[in-house]
Amino acid sequence: CETELNALRNDETYKTMKEIADIIGVSKPTLFRFLKANSFHETFKKRNANMYDETTTNAIIESFKQVKNEERFISSRNDEMVDVMLVESLKEQINLLKKHDEEQKEQIKKLHALLDQQQQLLLYEQQKNIKLLEENIENKRWWQWWK
Repeated sequence: CETELNALRNDETYKTMKEIADIIGVSKPTLFRFLKANSFHETFKKRNANMYDETTTNAIIESFKQVKNEERFISSRNDEMVDVMLVESLKEQINLLKKHDEEQKEQIKKLHALLDQQQQLLLYEQQKNIKLLEENIENKRWWQWWK
């Protein structure tokens, strides 16, 4: 009976944790954590290696694929939520920039009006000064030219 058990244990249908990890495409520690979290147990131990029969191996592979697909689905849902949040944030930024642009346009209009007023005032003052100079020249007599 023991020789039959040893013959079964030598059969190539049993896989080590490393072989299963290679099939799935993950590291051995990742697979170990997955097996521990999902309560998978080895069929038997051969030296220090945990050996898994074909049924357990297939169950591990299928469970791992299912968990990864669920993670991808959740991740894609999270990505969609992040995308929606990002779009909303960008829309808010665009609205703020439009508002800021309108405020700047209004400030520019006010500055142009002030500049026009300043130029008109300067022109008025220049004309006034010219008039005063002309009056001052006319009021001087010929003997006051040197003053």
